[in-house]
Amino acid sequence: MSSASSRPVPATRPAPGSVAAGAAAGVVVVGVVGGLQVSPRGGPFVDPVSGGAASVGSVGSVGSVVGVSVRTAVGSVGSVASVGAAAQDGPDSYGPLRVLAAAQGGVFLRSQALGLGWTPARIAQLVRGRQWLTAGYGALAIAADSNPDSEHLRACAGRLLRMGGDAVISHESAAVLLRLPYVTSPATPTLTLATSRTGTGRGGVRYADLPEEHRWQVGGAGSGRRQVGQPGGGGRESERGVEGGTEPQRGRGRQRRGPEASRGVPVTSAARTLVDLLRGAEDDLTAQGLADGGLRAGVQGDAVERVLDFFFGWPGIVQARAALAFAEPRCESPLESRVRIWLRNGGLATPQPQVLFPGLLDGRDVRVDFLVKGHRVVIEADGRLEYDLAPAGQFRDVLWQEKRREDALRAIGFVVVRAYWSNGRDDGRLLCQRVRDAIALAARYR
Repeated sequence: MSSASSRPVPATRPAPGSVAAGAAAGVVVVGVVGGLQVSPRGGPFVDPVSGGAASVGSVGSVGSVVGVSVRTAVGSVGSVASVGAAAQDGPDSYGPLRVLAAAQGGVFLRSQALGLGWTPARIAQLVRGRQWLTAGYGALAIAADSNPDSEHLRACAGRLLRMGGDAVISHESAAVLLRLPYVTSPATPTLTLATSRTGTGRGGVRYADLPEEHRWQVGGAGSGRRQVGQPGGGGRESERGVEGGTEPQRGRGRQRRGPEASRGVPVTSAARTLVDLLRGAEDDLTAQGLADGGLRAGVQGDAVERVLDFFFGWPGIVQARAALAFAEPRCESPLESRVRIWLRNGGLATPQPQVLFPGLLDGRDVRVDFLVKGHRVVIEADGRLEYDLAPAGQFRDVLWQEKRREDALRAIGFVVVRAYWSNGRDDGRLLCQRVRDAIALAARYR
């Protein structure tokens, strides 16, 4: 009879959601000072406290890492032993999954959830109940940890996770995440893969050189979008990085310190994003609106100049330089940007934007879009949007106030010319003629 010690030990499956299950699924646990990160095997890891490289090792059992502290996506701190114990309650234990998502921009793959013990039926149930949110094909996010307004950010993080490699969010998607104006969310996240060659591949993936100074990070999929130039947003570019926002990613593996250090989604810097958009704009009018809006949003001119120098000789760089050379951050809409180009192309002097007439209307200041220099002529760029966005029931009040503004300007001898989007049908030639007529009319009233 065989002894008890020689009997084969039956294989046991790790408890769903446990650290041991994670190791069995090809997950690597990284011990760092003050935190622990989990990611698919072979991924980059960073010490969230020191910013340096962390030691990486596979974990075969919970006991092998007992005592290493764990910082989850929501900032709670416990031990690996407690996470493993919680996992014994079943697949609804979120600890390991949140740690995994936190290291991946707030998202995780369905295959990773399966590897941690979640069943296909349970995953489908959570998605149907909106407890888990989709983040592109095969990628998911925990709804409780996600900002409902960050759908495109989740999609970007999901596509980066599926693609792998040294890729960053760029072009239109980067502009949306940084809240650069006049750009809408593309149907598919746009990204660039860092390579020595340039071009466009399958799925619209672009290939280009991405120096370290052209890389930023925005909050992970659980946070709101970041805005250039506003506190708590992407911040303004400067020599030291970003003022009042997320710091630039100075190379792979260095991130902002703090509880969200592992949650960032890599994007091109605001300056690189703006120049990319200008190079690819369909015409000079579109490029001018993007340039004016980008500088008004806080993109720094010196940072843009460095990117322009980097792009010397690249396709579209002439258009980008021309738009930035003529840029006027005081323009408040794409229509105002076009008016300046139409007048310039028509041989007229560039008008002065956003001119204030103090106390003109019942003691209140009146600000006009443009003043033609040296003449008593005002140009108002009149898009329908300002009227369409009028609060319900106040449309007539908006029109009445606009009429009173114009009457007040005429009362002090100014001629008002209104510019519309329809002026683009003849490239602004009719508008230029109306401005010339207004200049002649104002001269007779002097």
